[in-house]
Amino acid sequence: MKFSKNGSAIVSVIGALTLGGLLMAGCESGGSGSGGGGGPAGNSTIQGTVASFSSGSAFFIPAESRGLIARALDLFVPDALAAQANVNVRIRKTDMEATTDSAGYFIISGVPAGTHVLDFTLGSATAPITLIVPDNSTITLNGIKVANETVSPGSIETVVHKSNASP
Repeated sequence: MKFSKNGSAIVSVIGALTLGGLLMAGCESGGSGSGGGGGPAGNSTIQGTVASFSSGSAFFIPAESRGLIARALDLFVPDALAAQANVNVRIRKTDMEATTDSAGYFIISGVPAGTHVLDFTLGSATAPITLIVPDNSTITLNGIKVANETVSPGSIETVVHKSNASP
């Protein structure tokens, strides 16, 4: 797959995320992250990282951000604190979904073009975000923070890949 955007930083980030997706592909349960029978197959990808997830009075702290106090609280309240791992990311009205790994990374490929609602779920808390997915594209949501049913990505990058078809 060729990326039409120049810049070594973007290529490095996408290369690292692609490698992470390959490593994660064999570890997912439920949906394979590559779509399925829940709608028309597409040629776009949605990927990203969940940095934090909070709902109501519970706050889920990313593993790398946890200090001594948070680790001590784990001894007393283990269910109140968690890494950004195990967040389910599902595209509504399809069976396309992925679960974040220990670094909060997810990837869903085979996404058809169009407007889609992604639901981020951890435990009983769910928060949606609406994305417009161009045909033959990769959308990267970096540093997603979920708080009180609101999804706030740190940044959104959309790369539309050139078609290999001849004019």
